Amino acid sequence: MARMRFDFDQTKKPELTLTFIRRILNYFKPHTLKLVFVILLILATSALGLVPSLLLQKIVDKALPQHDLTQLSILIGLSISATILLNLLQVAQGYLSTWIAKNITLEMKNNLYRHLTFLPQSFFTTVKEGEILTRLTSDVDGIQQVFQTTFINALSSIFILATTLFALFSMSPILAAVALVTVPLFILPTRKVGKKRWQIASASQTALSRLNQHTQETLNTSGSTLMKLFTKEDESFQTFDQINQEVTALQIKESLAGRWFRMAMSVLMAIGPMLIYLVGGFLLAKGQLTIGGIITFASLLGRLYNPVTQLSNIQVDLMRSFALFERIFEYLDITPEIKNSPTAKELVIQEGEITFENVDFRYEENEVLKNINLHIRQVKRWLSLDYLEQASPL
Repeated sequence: MARMRFDFDQTKKPELTLTFIRRILNYFKPHTLKLVFVILLILATSALGLVPSLLLQKIVDKALPQHDLTQLSILIGLSISATILLNLLQVAQGYLSTWIAKNITLEMKNNLYRHLTFLPQSFFTTVKEGEILTRLTSDVDGIQQVFQTTFINALSSIFILATTLFALFSMSPILAAVALVTVPLFILPTRKVGKKRWQIASASQTALSRLNQHTQETLNTSGSTLMKLFTKEDESFQTFDQINQEVTALQIKESLAGRWFRMAMSVLMAIGPMLIYLVGGFLLAKGQLTIGGIITFASLLGRLYNPVTQLSNIQVDLMRSFALFERIFEYLDITPEIKNSPTAKELVIQEGEITFENVDFRYEENEVLKNINLHIRQVKRWLSLDYLEQASPL
């Protein structure tokens, strides 16, 4: 029998096929109804998020100039009520999305653990130490973040962007076009920086895995015994220190990646409202826009920039998510060497004897037993506790 190999390439990008996508969606099917509620809640919160800004326009343009305290109180009350309702719906959406994510990871962990228990011993002797635990815990737990961040944030960003653009163009197509001028400046740099950070994060995760593996190999019972037996304490520490410094350097590099980009984004986000005030001032002078409209436009710009920034990185996040699913599926696709026959019957032995006749056993290519003949007779008499006490010299 050929030697089984369980070394997987962790650097390759996942191959996105229809079968692969369907396999992922199968984990979401039992929660379809709750997923629909989550989507409806995201749509509702996206629309409700516009209400305070739109009410602000009426407060500035009507209630305050007219000194109408009744109208002002009503508008402020509606704004506060919309904010409270918005937060309540976000709590409900967060609860449902967390529940779905937790139950998906629960099912995946159960499936993976059960499958691993049926794999051959050769799998456990060839796989890297700690690799199984990483896939069963970190990788599966990463699926939860995939759903709660990548999927939910993508939907939320799409709905917020759509509702905000609708509101902006309804108020003033000219100002909406001005607001969109700076949007392309966010997209390309954001994607580039996001890809760079992903590459650094992948290298950091690989180095951290090496650090954990070295720690496990040297600080468990057998590893520490061998280390002391051959006086390898200093050498072990040097290896640990070297990898630890590499991990720290990569983590610092990841934290600092895109610092100039973030500064540029801050400048652009400050320029956006200034452009609105500039062009809005001309429209105000021509009577085509009100002061409240200008203020509302400026307040809605954040709802325009943030979704664009998140969506520009969605491809990187999706590829990272698919990579997690592929790592889990790699283990689930390993076929156990020994399977029960579909027609196998449960062996029930009440009494009898055991006989081996001409039994051979081979482990991979190594012959361990050959032509073994063995007969084990049934024990007719069980030794009782009273018998043992009588026979004991004590």
